Amino acid sequence: MEQRKLARLPIERTMLIQRGDSKAYQGKTTNISFGDAYINLSGHDDLRVNDECELVLQLDENLDSIEIFLKAKIVRIEQDGVAVQFASIMAENYRDFEQLLINASPDPIKLMAELDKHRGLDITHTYQRPSGTRLRLVCHTNPEYTH
Repeated sequence: MEQRKLARLPIERTMLIQRGDSKAYQGKTTNISFGDAYINLSGHDDLRVNDECELVLQLDENLDSIEIFLKAKIVRIEQDGVAVQFASIMAENYRDFEQLLINASPDPIKLMAELDKHRGLDITHTYQRPSGTRLRLVCHTNPEYTH
């Protein structure tokens, strides 16, 4: 039986799932941790376990809401939704994501201690060079995820 390393928190937010074929699905998270989430959605019959996808998590329901961009893979499919394991997050989104989880936690100190032991996702930094080319640097923090 799987033992979770990171606490899941009951957080409901709109989440957009996009696969490489550009098909998009919109659902609502039921719980989120630093490493994964469960998303309620319908019409997802063509999603498969191990599909890689990009996620857009809205911090709130306002039209001008901050969006958090993550890369993930689908690890479980159920009739009412999917479980995703996060692979990476853009560095500029990390603090907002962290704050969302801290605010939802009944014990933020314990949550941060868990995070120090088992960081759930990689942090991707994108730099624009003066020449206009982009450089991506990934800080690998999740040894269990393989790209």
